[in-house]
Amino acid sequence: MARPRRAKLKAERLSDGSTAFSADVTVAVGERRHITLGYSREGMDRAAALAKLREQEAMIALGRWVDPRPLQPSGAQLTFQQYASDWFAAKSREVSERRRADLRWRLTKHLIPFFGPHLLCDIDRKLVKDFRNFKLAERDELARRIAAGERPLDERRQPLRALNNTSINKLLATASAIFNEAVEEDELRADNPVGKKRLKQARPKRTWLMPDQLLDLIEAAERVDQRHQPETRERAREVQALIADGHTLAQAARALGRACSTTKRLAAIDLSRREPSPRRAIIATLALAGPRVSECCALDLADTDLANRRLAIAGTKTPAAERKVWIVDFLHEELLRHKHETGLADPYAPLYPTGTGARRTKDNIRQRVLPAVVREANRVRVRRGAPPISEQITPHTLRRTFISLQLAYGRDVPFVQRQAGHEDPRTTLGIYTEVIDTDFAPTAELLELLMAYSGEGERSAQRRARTRRPGKPEIDRKPLTGVRSPSTGALHAGLGGEG
Repeated sequence: MARPRRAKLKAERLSDGSTAFSADVTVAVGERRHITLGYSREGMDRAAALAKLREQEAMIALGRWVDPRPLQPSGAQLTFQQYASDWFAAKSREVSERRRADLRWRLTKHLIPFFGPHLLCDIDRKLVKDFRNFKLAERDELARRIAAGERPLDERRQPLRALNNTSINKLLATASAIFNEAVEEDELRADNPVGKKRLKQARPKRTWLMPDQLLDLIEAAERVDQRHQPETRERAREVQALIADGHTLAQAARALGRACSTTKRLAAIDLSRREPSPRRAIIATLALAGPRVSECCALDLADTDLANRRLAIAGTKTPAAERKVWIVDFLHEELLRHKHETGLADPYAPLYPTGTGARRTKDNIRQRVLPAVVREANRVRVRRGAPPISEQITPHTLRRTFISLQLAYGRDVPFVQRQAGHEDPRTTLGIYTEVIDTDFAPTAELLELLMAYSGEGERSAQRRARTRRPGKPEIDRKPLTGVRSPSTGALHAGLGGEG
């Protein structure tokens, strides 16, 4: 008969300076237990801990050992909610705050409400299929309500958004990870019930904006932020033009088909008054510096080094995400104006605060900043005869616009990769392969206006001078483009803005 294996004594240093003595002992065939023997602060030393361990082993051999811990429920008694809660608590210590919030949302909003009361051992492939079908039916019902004119809201009074196939597959992946761990810990004797079958995912369309579309968005953002709606300001301009030509209020009202009271109110609007436009600065930053929307929300005033033309982005997604981005000439003017108009002084205050001074969130930009700007830009573009901008654009569309315009302007792929914070160059190259098939010639002047960086030529010459070997002739390099940008006002005159 083989000699029973003796447990190894473990000594762990605690934060208070004391030592905890423990061991992993075999209490039955294939069953191990971790037991705590005592602490040095209670007077126990290594010799005493070893003696107690041998005593415990003798009790196990005689069949008299009693586990001092309370009995824990096994997979036959554990519900999904109990096990998933413990899984999340352990997982939270390993992942970032953003990932932690995403896992919490998946569990509390979707997985636990459906699987929560079920025992782990009772969850099978049929129940997982029922969950998948339930989410699809829930999506169809939400789409039906929206098509009928309803506006369903969540508990935060925000519009409900239907889950696409990718989101449902992510829920299944999280459930699969939980069940895999339950199988490894012998809490679940059966195989993982989730399986490998997933919903078919459509390949996402990687879109970006052309220079004229981006300028229309920036101009529209300023109009949206004014005290009066853009349509109201246009009507006021019509009234004030008639009065300037010598018409009375009554004549102007008859000419425009409006009530005298409305005409009087429109005539009193001060069109020269300009309100600060945070939307304009936010959209210009997203499209001309390329931060992810969460990185844009995290920007402080101290992150904008306007003297050295650098924007410090403390990215968290990958190691390459932390970077310093060039502030091109157009964005430099926008940030100067934003700083002057808002009066920001605290270097650690949010660069783009809300109306109450709080830091913006990605949902704020997605739902409150961007949609209104796109609608206003399309109103002007349609009136001008230009095709409308897709209303499906997101803040990430503006990030891809930054990468596309940088590449179209002629900056090399490694530089754009660093500016965008891409860890894998294939991500940048994937956009580049689409950009090279796009004709930017009709908007070449607008591209120059948006992407020009006044310090680029001087810095390139300095870099070449530092790296050129003695005796090697200087190579004459042509500029990226042969034209300089005209004034902003001259270019925008034909874009349908207010001027």
